[in-house]
Amino acid sequence: MKIKLEGFDFLKDRLISEGNELVEMGEEIKLSTKTDGPFPTPILEALGIKVDNLPETYRIVKFFNYDFSPQTIVTIPIVGMMQSGLGFPLESGLAARFIDKEPDIFGSDTLIEVLREMHYVGFVYAAYNTDKLCSFGLGAGMYIYNLLESLEGKLISFINLEDRLLESWTLSVVLSRYPFPFRKSDSELCFKVTPQAKRHLHLFNTEKNKSMFYTSNTFLGIATSWATTLHEAENRVMRTLDGLDIHAKQYRKDLADSVQWYKIKDYVTTS
Repeated sequence: MKIKLEGFDFLKDRLISEGNELVEMGEEIKLSTKTDGPFPTPILEALGIKVDNLPETYRIVKFFNYDFSPQTIVTIPIVGMMQSGLGFPLESGLAARFIDKEPDIFGSDTLIEVLREMHYVGFVYAAYNTDKLCSFGLGAGMYIYNLLESLEGKLISFINLEDRLLESWTLSVVLSRYPFPFRKSDSELCFKVTPQAKRHLHLFNTEKNKSMFYTSNTFLGIATSWATTLHEAENRVMRTLDGLDIHAKQYRKDLADSVQWYKIKDYVTTS
């Protein structure tokens, strides 16, 4: 399959190893972060969609490739660098799972027509605060890392998957080191990652020499995990992160409690 990759450079090796061809133009699947963001007001008005100016607490995400995939995903951001959401208000993690309930907004014939006219292939999201729509747009954000963790087969097979996936949990967690959120450090970091940990770790801005990684950056990467329950997913990603011998490493540890699934469960599931 021919794929135009924009912004997902860390996926390059995996996509090539799965037998795909990366191209610059032509008839292809397009995976891009450059189109991420909410639809502008004129498009929302044309679609007959009204949004409330409220902070989002979760997103419903679906994949579009001429039609919407049967997979429906809820993603729940974990905001704040420190425990209990304190500190710098960045998205320090993301919990996600497949769900059995799809909002009516994805069934709009007008929306499907617009996306087809755009020749859009990618993720579409609806962001909510309880049951109130507060944003609607394109992109997957951090969810792409959760998706990599949840799929056993080829990444591109997700696009054509006909069966609904199990309602299991995935977590993605930001790994950094002091003085993050400042991006540069006065000292260079040298660390080693075991093959087992590397399967659940996406490193950024690092150089590798044999088995050692080097960087002067403070934003190190994203760690991921999968499990049938949220607390077990937390235990697994903590084993990966706790086992890294990195000086002054930083990451959230109160993941399951921060998700507060009980507050939104009734809005996104039928059972």
